[in-house]
Amino acid sequence: MQSRHIAAYGSNLLERGFCKECNTTALIIDNEFQCCGAQAEAATEQLQVCSMSEPSNKRKHISNSTKQTILQAQENKCLYCQRPFGSYYTVKGKGQKKLQTKAVFDHIQPFINGGSINGNIVAACNLCNSFKSDKLFSNLLEAWLYISNQLANKITFYLSRNVNY
Repeated sequence: MQSRHIAAYGSNLLERGFCKECNTTALIIDNEFQCCGAQAEAATEQLQVCSMSEPSNKRKHISNSTKQTILQAQENKCLYCQRPFGSYYTVKGKGQKKLQTKAVFDHIQPFINGGSINGNIVAACNLCNSFKSDKLFSNLLEAWLYISNQLANKITFYLSRNVNY
């Protein structure tokens, strides 16, 4: 019988087991060892969870110098919609209300899914950041396409209620 367990890397849970072909411990996805593709025997008992690293329960502070570097690299614009931070848009209705886009420093890989600060932070406007939320994307293009679609739907919704962008 193969030795199998659930490995907890922070908040991410992955199945692992000992591969006799490679004589090593490897990840198992869809009953296949990821080291060599050998088939893993189906687990016959409940797998034990083994902590491989402790989850981070506390977000790390993003330094002001890191924020400034990100803003400069993005030319002080939202990575997703390219709207300049500090620009205004007007919502008309029960009284005219001006809203200002604000920079929010967003994890590409969400913090809740193990995202860290190093190389994982972008500047997004508050609207785009709310659309992205804690969703996972395989790359920035996928995130941009999703957010652009949501933004287009929101603009269409707002335009029907007399909002100017």
